[in-house]
Amino acid sequence: MQHLWRAQLRVKIFNIFNVL
Repeated sequence: MQHLWRAQLRVKIFNIFNVL
């Protein structure tokens, strides 16, 4: 489950960069 949390965090960061 820890891996999923890291993956979600990366997706969130990626989304923020996409918006920028």
